[in-house]
Amino acid sequence: MKHEQTWTGLGAHTFGFVWQGNVLEVIGRLGANGFRTFQLLASPPHISDLEASGTCARAIRTEVATVGGTVLSLDLPVSEINIASPIREVVDFSVSYYRKAIDFSAAIEAKYITVTSGRRHALLPPPQGSLDGVFEDAFVRIAEHASRAGLRVLFENHPQGFCPDIGSMMKLASDPRLQHVDILYDVANGVAIGEDPVEGLRAAQSRLGAVHFSDSPKGAWRHDPIGTGEIDFASILRTLDDMAFQGPCVAEIISDAPLQHLLDARERLGELRTPAAAAA
Repeated sequence: MKHEQTWTGLGAHTFGFVWQGNVLEVIGRLGANGFRTFQLLASPPHISDLEASGTCARAIRTEVATVGGTVLSLDLPVSEINIASPIREVVDFSVSYYRKAIDFSAAIEAKYITVTSGRRHALLPPPQGSLDGVFEDAFVRIAEHASRAGLRVLFENHPQGFCPDIGSMMKLASDPRLQHVDILYDVANGVAIGEDPVEGLRAAQSRLGAVHFSDSPKGAWRHDPIGTGEIDFASILRTLDDMAFQGPCVAEIISDAPLQHLLDARERLGELRTPAAAAA
């Protein structure tokens, strides 16, 4: 039986708004519509200043407090940085920029910084094992800086990443230097590489920190409105309930009407949740 209710705890990612509005305006709109957990994309023109002591950081902190919300994490645009590059200068720049983003995240009182496993060239990926040391060193440097700043790392699965599947992510996360790293499992990103998101979530259970929701056709990499693709959200939500997962779940939808589709996601996913989960 469906349960006609709104999932009030569902968070909202601002990725879909990056070309549509300043982050302060977007937080205000999301807050006015009942969202209280925010994940922010740090990309101009959405967020144009990552100075920890700057006016942008202070304004974000004030706006989030005004709507009674919290910032789960800050994300950097994966298209612009790469900690798995064969070019050492690119890796060093990326680590440096992550450090700047971490300091900014601490200033806006975020809990996490989100990190993906870099980018593999789609046409000519590096041979297996050729960049292991480069990527792992960069990841550890980022994670250590986050820890010093009082943040944890959300390690997100990504179809273009150096560690695109949950098995390779969990192997990396087992490194004793990465005890303050949690897994962010994006169900649509899992589907994009042919991974069953239910199995992905189960495999990540011991380190699962957050979950991303968006829809997609099978075999495609999309972040579509919930209900427009082929992802089985009823099974995913049932799995999270079986796991007694209490961490944040965030809708990350890219569309020409992101606010409406985030509201729709809150309704549709709320309808699919079990009575026990809905009451939690």
